[in-house]
Amino acid sequence: MAMTAYGSLAEESLADLMVILPGIVLSALIALAILILVPVLVARTKSPRRSIHSAPPPDGSWAWRARPGQIWWADVPYRGGEGSKERPCLVVRTHQDGIEVLQITSKAKPHLPFRMQIPTKSWDPKARTDSTLDFSGTPRFVDNHRVRRLLGSCDARVWNVVTQYHQPGWVYDAQEPRR
Repeated sequence: MAMTAYGSLAEESLADLMVILPGIVLSALIALAILILVPVLVARTKSPRRSIHSAPPPDGSWAWRARPGQIWWADVPYRGGEGSKERPCLVVRTHQDGIEVLQITSKAKPHLPFRMQIPTKSWDPKARTDSTLDFSGTPRFVDNHRVRRLLGSCDARVWNVVTQYHQPGWVYDAQEPRR
């Protein structure tokens, strides 16, 4: 008798599950579709023509801007939060409204991953030791009004290493082709 009650209970549970299961599967498929489609749609709403170029726009309006490979003094924002610090930095990419930079520090830690010693004397005659370039992670964006003054150019050996990890260049919208 007890076996029949358990069998009946199992049959009812299985029947309930068969009713609920298609709804769960459908909800999971909808959630998966949203997770896949939303980033694609967001990416399409951004300017599809903006890309990294090896030279500034041909109109000459960017001639005064910081160039990739140059070292500038700038007010660089902290990675994880509010605040910033005035420091030398290496320009990786130039935008119309700012630059993407890698920070340079006087705290010697070239033994850490994605850090290397950078010769300092050519752009800081008062320096007693070389500095350390941190090329880990994503370059930080610095608005034009936070870029202070040109210090010099990056050592070719260091620049060659940096360009293996970060694509340098000028970021702007491509011009419409003339017909």
